[in-house]
Amino acid sequence: MRGQPKPGCCERCRGNRLVRVIWGYFELYPEDARALDAGEALLGLSHRYFTSVDPTLVVGRLVVKRSELPSWVCVDCSPQWSDLSRLASLELRASSSTIEALREGLQEEDLTRLAMIRGEQERLEMEHLPKYERLLRELVPPESQHRLDA
Repeated sequence: MRGQPKPGCCERCRGNRLVRVIWGYFELYPEDARALDAGEALLGLSHRYFTSVDPTLVVGRLVVKRSELPSWVCVDCSPQWSDLSRLASLELRASSSTIEALREGLQEEDLTRLAMIRGEQERLEMEHLPKYERLLRELVPPESQHRLDA
């Protein structure tokens, strides 16, 4: 597993139900997929929510540097991480369908199917954006949060 090593326990509650958060993914590495299946990791947000030059998460008006996002979270203290992961998994499923269709090679009639899949992905992103912003404002330490001015 990449990133920071797993802490021994939660700093807040001293519990040991810590899981890794996977951020900025395009597709999941096999070890990440296994960790998700085993309940050892949760999904953060995909690459679509990050700027490319200086990786920064931008969700609505919330801005957080990639380096300031948590690598490990306690699901006892902050069960809302599971909500964020559930929503992100819906988007990943739609994105995976697009990637799979492209890999299979497209026939002309598949373009309609691909457009429908892409439309569903964009619909999910727009629907989830305010939820993500609210959840992340609760979950990311305030000192790590920055705000886009109107």
